[in-house]
Amino acid sequence: MKLPLLLSLCAWSCSCMVVQELAIDGRGNLATQSKAGLTAESDVYINSTQHHNRVVASLQQMKKTANFLPMMVSEDVKEKADEDTIKLIANIVGTVLECVFGLVFAYLYKSKVVDSVPKLVPKEPNSAGKDFEHGLCGCCKGGQGHVCLHTACCWQCRVAHTYEVADVMNYWPTIFLSAFCGCFWPCIGACYGRKKLRVALGLEEDSCMDAVKYCFCGICAVGEEAMAVDKATGVNVFCCCNVMTDEQMQAPSNNQAQPLTNEAEPLTNETNEQAP
Repeated sequence: MKLPLLLSLCAWSCSCMVVQELAIDGRGNLATQSKAGLTAESDVYINSTQHHNRVVASLQQMKKTANFLPMMVSEDVKEKADEDTIKLIANIVGTVLECVFGLVFAYLYKSKVVDSVPKLVPKEPNSAGKDFEHGLCGCCKGGQGHVCLHTACCWQCRVAHTYEVADVMNYWPTIFLSAFCGCFWPCIGACYGRKKLRVALGLEEDSCMDAVKYCFCGICAVGEEAMAVDKATGVNVFCCCNVMTDEQMQAPSNNQAQPLTNEAEPLTNETNEQAP
């Protein structure tokens, strides 16, 4: 009886020792595991702190850049605004000077040329054919260079001169209409001015050809009308703001012929004295 009891006691003590050792090993493993976990957490914290510092530094750099960029942009915008202001002032000054010089020349042209030209006497309707006597390029030949210069350099004054003399439209309304509504002038000149001018010159109506001429070669059409009106009124306009009638153009030839007649008179007197 005693031997089995001793054996059971020994087995129980051994089992207790094994359990204790297992418990110790388990605690050791748990401690190791907890220590490794703390090390990993500390590494993560350190890494996150470093990342946070980098993010903060990047944000601060971005903030500095963001504060500097508006200064650069504002300077560029200011320089561009200054350039635009200078260009605007230059355009305004140029436009004002152009208008002033244009008005001064228009006044001189009217006072020296238009007021000296007689009014056009209307001809019988459809009595002068269908086409103008001079073509679109007529001002480039036949001694009409002055008309070509007037129509090329100051066509507003020339067309106002033509309309005033032909009783199509008054001088100053034509000047302002052609100056401030120049983009609509092909329609105005072809549909209104040239139509009434044909009636005054006794020409037949040709609206289609008039529209084509004014749309593709309006300056040449103005010169064509100017030569027709100058011939009908018997005047010649020269640069700059000079006008002469056909009689004045022929006067030098008469003056040259006059001395010949005066020299011939003494010869007739001598022959009359020698006759008896």
